Amino acid sequence: MPKRLSKAECSSSSDDSDADKSEKKTKKAKPAKKVADSDSASDDFDGEGKLQISGDKYLSISEFKGVKRVDLRCYYNGHPTKKGISLNPEDWKKLQLLIPKINSKLGVSD
Repeated sequence: MPKRLSKAECSSSSDDSDADKSEKKTKKAKPAKKVADSDSASDDFDGEGKLQISGDKYLSISEFKGVKRVDLRCYYNGHPTKKGISLNPEDWKKLQLLIPKINSKLGVSD
C-alpha cells in the first residue's frame, strides 16, 4: 500500500520547482468584459440586437419558424445561457397588460 504524505510533505512537493511557484503567483485573472453598470439599463439595442436590462440580463427580438419572439435571457461571458424565456407576440402582449398589477404587488409606480 502506498505511503501517505503529511501536510508538510504535500505542500512542498518535489514536482513544483521554485520557478513554477513564482509563475503561478504572477498569473492574473482575465479582466471581465466591460458592460454597463448593473443597476442601469440601456436605452437602445446594441450592435448584436440586444437591449440590456441590467448586469447580465438582456432582451432581444428573435425569429423562430417565421414567428418573432421576445427573448429575455441571462448572459455569461457574452454568451446566452439557458436561463431565460422566449415569449411569442401574444404572451408578450399579455405580459404588458399585467405590468400594472405586477407593479402594484411590488409597490412600484409606473
